[in-house]
This record gives sequence, structure tokens and C-alpha cells, in this order.
Amino acid sequence: MENKLLNKDNNGLSNGNNYNNKKQSYSSDYFRNKNQNGNGDIWNWIKNFIKKNLLVVLIVTGALIGLIIGLSINDAVQKLGQPARYNVIIIIGFPGELLLRMLKMLILPLITFSLITGLAGLNGKVSGKIGARAIAYYMTTTCIAAIIGLILVSAIRPGSAMVPPKDSEPQKDVRPLDSFMDIVRNMFPSNIVKACVQQDKTKIKFINGTLLSEDKVSFDVTRFSEAAITDMVNKKEIFESPGSSPS
Repeated sequence: MENKLLNKDNNGLSNGNNYNNKKQSYSSDYFRNKNQNGNGDIWNWIKNFIKKNLLVVLIVTGALIGLIIGLSINDAVQKLGQPARYNVIIIIGFPGELLLRMLKMLILPLITFSLITGLAGLNGKVSGKIGARAIAYYMTTTCIAAIIGLILVSAIRPGSAMVPPKDSEPQKDVRPLDSFMDIVRNMFPSNIVKACVQQDKTKIKFINGTLLSEDKVSFDVTRFSEAAITDMVNKKEIFESPGSSPS
């Protein structure tokens, strides 16, 4: 009798131990799978975020890469003399200048077709009212701006006390690098309408043998005369600013 009771107790203890061991193994497997699924969810979220916001991620990444590269080569570029420093800077910034010119080129078609699409979806009477109000608004604001400008110019006379500097004539020789970059610039105009009658041209100006400025100027391609070239040159020692064609 006692042996039977001992056997039952031993069986009960062994069953209890087996149950506890199984419970621990199940719990460890559960937490292990949960951790694995958690890591997988994080990576999946990151991948989905990059796919949905790919343009933003690329812009931020490009800005950070450009900042790092610019800071790393700044000292080496500043130690260069002219015109080597000018050449390095405009070559590095040339792709960005082309991108900005293409973005500016999209402004006029985007606004035009957006207005056409918006007006096409409206009623004829509503479109007429909106057009009449828009014309009246622009005419009124233009007249007010013209009156204010005439009054201020007559009262202040800006530029009357300025003495034009006596500089040497601009150099007519054009470097091959500037000519090539002008060709590429004119292939990507910032204004489609302006590109039909004008082109950008790099102009180099020396004063006392020192390069003070290099800038693009606009000239009338319908005349092809040297007098038509706008003599607008910033007196700086710096490179030309991207997309800075005088209007």
C-alpha cells in the first residue's frame, strides 16, 4: 500500500515537472517569436516608409552628402588661386544649376495648364465672373503700384548721386569652359518664352589685371549685335551665381 502511494506521488511529481518544463519552453518560444516579429515589423515599417517617401529621403540624403562633401573640400578649394578656384566651384555647382533651371522652366507650363484644367471644370457663367474679377483686381493693383512707384521715384530720385566707376572694357576673349557651359545652359532654359529670343552668355571682366567678376548676361539673338549685350557685371571676385540671368 505504501509503495503504491509512493509511486503515485513520484508520478505526480514527474508529471508536474514535465508540465513546468513544457510551460517554460512554450513561454520562451513565445517571447523569442515575439522579439523576432518585432524586429521584422520595424524593418518592414522602415522599408514601407522609404518606398512611400522616396523623393523626400533622396533629397535629404543628397543634402547631407553635399554638406559633408562641401565641408570636407572647402579648405582645399579656398587655397586655390584664381581662375582655378572659379573653375572648380562652377564645375561642382553646374549640375545643381541645370536642375534649378529645369525646375524654373516647369513653372510657366504648370501654371498655364493648371488654369486651363480649373476653368474647364467650371460653369461658363462662373468662369466669366472669376475672369472679370481677376482682370479688375490685377488692373487696380497695377495702377496703384505704378502710381506709388512714380511718386517715390520723383521724391527720392534713387541713383542720382551715384558716380559710375571708370573700369576697363570687358574682355572679349571667351574661355572654352565658359562657352561649353553656356551651350549646355541654353539647352535647359529657365524660361521657355525667353529662350525664343534671348540666350545666356558668360562675360569676363578684368580690372587692373585682376579678375573681379564673371557673370552671365542676356543678349538679343534676333539682332546679333555687340551693342545689344547687356553690360551687367557684378564687381566681385566670386563665381557666377547659378541661374542669374538678368531679366
